[in-house]
Amino acid sequence: IVTFGSPTAVKAWVGLVGLKVAQEKASVCIGSTSAKACASAGLTRVFHPSDPGIPGWVEQVLLAVREQEQAHSRA
Repeated sequence: IVTFGSPTAVKAWVGLVGLKVAQEKASVCIGSTSAKACASAGLTRVFHPSDPGIPGWVEQVLLAVREQEQAHSRA
C-alpha cells in the first residue's frame, strides 16, 4: 500500500519504481486530484475519500488494508 498526498508524489513514485511495480500496490490518495493522477498514470487499485483530508485518508488506508488482508486469506 502506497499513500499519496499530491499528484506530484504519484508521478515521482511511478517514475522511481516503474509502472509494473506501482500497479502491484494499492494507492491511497488524500483526495480526488491525486486519485485522478493515479488513474492517468495507469494505476487501477486506487482509494480516496469523497472529502479530501486526513481523517478520510486514514479511513481509506484502513479499507485498503482490509481488502489486502482478504485477498491474502483467499490465496
